[in-house]
Amino acid sequence: MADGDGGACARCGAALPARTGGGRRRRYCGATCRSAARRARTPPAAASCSVRAGAARCPAAATGAWYDTRGVVIARTCAAHQQLAGELAAGLPAGRRLDRWLPRNVAWHPRQAPPPGPALLVTITLEGVHPPVWRQVQVPAALTLAAFHEVIQVAMGWSGMHLWRFGGLLYDQVGEEIDTSAQLARWLRRPGDQLGYLYDFGDQWVHRIEADKVISRPRAPMPRLVAGRRACPPEDCGGPWGYAAALKGLRARKGPGYRMARDICGPGFDPEALGKDGINRALAAL
Repeated sequence: MADGDGGACARCGAALPARTGGGRRRRYCGATCRSAARRARTPPAAASCSVRAGAARCPAAATGAWYDTRGVVIARTCAAHQQLAGELAAGLPAGRRLDRWLPRNVAWHPRQAPPPGPALLVTITLEGVHPPVWRQVQVPAALTLAAFHEVIQVAMGWSGMHLWRFGGLLYDQVGEEIDTSAQLARWLRRPGDQLGYLYDFGDQWVHRIEADKVISRPRAPMPRLVAGRRACPPEDCGGPWGYAAALKGLRARKGPGYRMARDICGPGFDPEALGKDGINRALAAL
């Protein structure tokens, strides 16, 4: 490089004009390269995809890194968009972000169509636990009990390690076993109908399933968690009585009862926590 030469742009490599006097040496040829390099150095803190369809942000999981395809800067592009981004990036000016350049009618994430047929809004309550642990879910009415078992496991937070069965609910006890190939609408036909679900024949976790509403024309994809409160009890904690003793030990914050409860519930257990977004992602995977 000769003396007095301005050098090359640190981003695109274009020649820079020679400096005519003192002062700071230029690193970029213009505002486009300078702003693009600044975005690459300071990625956003949010782990969400910046590529948008209209005003709705992408709900897919982001890779957490910036992605550059053919000179087009794409911030926080999720894995599902990378192939599509490479196809749409051809011909765009360098330094443009796809979410600011492409037309709004580009459907990055097409809306999932709700399943045909009616749906049920049901509340699943864990019996014998205080404060109450419950989930309200929306499921297709044509769902079989075997498939509904998977929904209960994900929505409540169980790990599926133990035996289970459905039956009629009588005095907080699950009655005779029901055929799991039957549809949910056979037992929950109208609001107020109830069904029992027993998980873990040793700990005896009894779930009360009650129909809240029959939705004739659902508009949202299912199954999905609508509402809920509190975390699921840990597995093998001794049922409702053992869980109540564990909660008492956690509130003590010291002593042998606290140490035993910490061993049963695990470190960092929060009985008031409910990860609704994570549950809905797991339900969508079903």
